[in-house]
Amino acid sequence: MSLWRNMLLVLMVMLLAGSLQLFAAGQQQGGAAVTASSADPFAKYPSTVTLTTMKSLSPGNGRPGDDASNNNYYKLYKDALNIQVNNLWVVTPDQYVTKLNLAIASGDIADTFKAPPLQFQQLVDAGLIMDVTDLYNKYGWETMKSLALPGSLEASKVNGKMMAVPANFLYSTPQATARKDWMDKLGLKIPNTMADLVDMQKKFIAADLDKKGTVGFIGPLQNTFNGLGALFNAYGAYTGFWLKDASGKQMYGSIQPEVKTALQAIHDLYVAGLIDKDFMSQDWGKTIELITSGKAGVLISGQWIHASLSALIKNFPDADMQPFPIPSVQGGPAKVQVANPLSDFIVISKKCKNPEAVIKLLNLNTRKSVYPETLADFSTYNSEFIGGAYYYHRPFMVDELGNPAEHYDLGKGMVDWFAGKRKPGPADVQWQNFINEVQKYEAGDKVDWWGENANWGRNGSISVTYTQITDNKWMIYDAFNYLVTPTYKTKWSTLKDKETEVFSKIVVGDLPISAFDQFVADWKSLGGDQITAEFNARK
Repeated sequence: MSLWRNMLLVLMVMLLAGSLQLFAAGQQQGGAAVTASSADPFAKYPSTVTLTTMKSLSPGNGRPGDDASNNNYYKLYKDALNIQVNNLWVVTPDQYVTKLNLAIASGDIADTFKAPPLQFQQLVDAGLIMDVTDLYNKYGWETMKSLALPGSLEASKVNGKMMAVPANFLYSTPQATARKDWMDKLGLKIPNTMADLVDMQKKFIAADLDKKGTVGFIGPLQNTFNGLGALFNAYGAYTGFWLKDASGKQMYGSIQPEVKTALQAIHDLYVAGLIDKDFMSQDWGKTIELITSGKAGVLISGQWIHASLSALIKNFPDADMQPFPIPSVQGGPAKVQVANPLSDFIVISKKCKNPEAVIKLLNLNTRKSVYPETLADFSTYNSEFIGGAYYYHRPFMVDELGNPAEHYDLGKGMVDWFAGKRKPGPADVQWQNFINEVQKYEAGDKVDWWGENANWGRNGSISVTYTQITDNKWMIYDAFNYLVTPTYKTKWSTLKDKETEVFSKIVVGDLPISAFDQFVADWKSLGGDQITAEFNARK
């Protein structure tokens, strides 16, 4: 018996030694099928793991000296997780989809990157990306996973498999903003009707208070959520937007009869000189320039833009801005359209050697930027004030997960703090940061902190108007859930281009208002009806 016991003991020792060797190998390689410690959402690899990515980046992001390959986020990934991120390519946002389409066609994709809905479907169809269900469940930090909305999680699934991590962006509600100092000089109040807003614009143009040649309403018409396109909402029209009818079925907003009424009214504004004649070529940079140079007095935008207007106070020290809800034709605030907060899908290539590393990066991004633990983290990984300018760091992320309700939560916090109802606790880092900035403005440092006060102050676009719109439900959410259908893939871009062309030409008078009826008929016959049917057939 002792011989058998000795042989059994030797066998157990050999098995244990083999297991330890496999354990060590897994640790050294940093692979997905590794150890119990790899389930730690912030576990640092003992040896460097490399990930490649493809991304878009606007010029000027980040502190001076940073670039797409050398920045605070990539340093953080290396220091905290021992993950080295390398860019296969970086382009400006307007070039991203074109470059991504070429990469998908060739099959030459990075380990991880963001994919818009159409490209996400193409990647699935091509078999280029992996099922992330188990990775997400095993390695995902619970706080990171809490950012995903139920609808966006469903949109990321194909045949029950989670093929991407859905990326949300902040809710943005269209609102109007006017030069408050001009309003005061002309004895004007916040408009209650669209006619009041038009009358304000007429008086601004006639008075030309800054002597710069005041122009009409400004903002990109094609931006239906945060530009001149939001004027349609005043007439109960919702363009570029999916609605639900009384039975709960989806219908496309741009072909509804209210749009024809709105197009006629907006055309009349253009003919009367109450819309800037160059609106068709305006982007946000030009829009900001018109406001800060004293040439425009009324802006239609989302709540986010006001921090970008700080040059106004430098050029005109007595200037101030008054945000308010877009008024309806009937009177009172219009119901404005709000985009689906699902923006992109974060995908992982089937060729990625360490796919769990992507989930860890998303965990770390969430901890440092969305829910920063210290003011130092906020300034280093979210936004930072340096030398009189704000530098926004989040675009340097491999990819970001936003909290759609972040602005609302912070705005409500500011309103409550002003009223003496609540104050931030140790974990409320962003809230405390905005209080600090508003206090600096109110203490007299108006030039440096004007933009932040315009967003978060006692009359702020976020702290007051945005929370007011949200609390009173003066909004309609896009019913499109980003599940791409066969006809959508082949027809949608053509339909959208036609919509932009026809609507713009009607506004400037190159087409009569009757062209809207032909547009609707063409939209239906050229694939729109089929897309609608496919949307409504989905479970």
